[in-house]
Amino acid sequence: MEYGCLCDALFAKKADIEKDFGADLFLERLDEKKSCRISARLEGVNVKDRADWDKMIKFQCDTMPRFYDALHDRLGAAKKSI
Repeated sequence: MEYGCLCDALFAKKADIEKDFGADLFLERLDEKKSCRISARLEGVNVKDRADWDKMIKFQCDTMPRFYDALHDRLGAAKKSI
């Protein structure tokens, strides 16, 4: 499987993925590593600051199920299409 094709297939569906996810996602092509990255980010927190930990836990608990739901079927379909 060529990584570029899989990345391209997901990138082509970015608007639909973000709509299902309910927020903007960051899609980064990492050609030098033969991969791509799709992420959701929580800005303005510091992992070393315990005062931010509750924010980060809430973000992860909210984000991960939506991330999975928005990408799981599309990733499988993209793999099958290439």
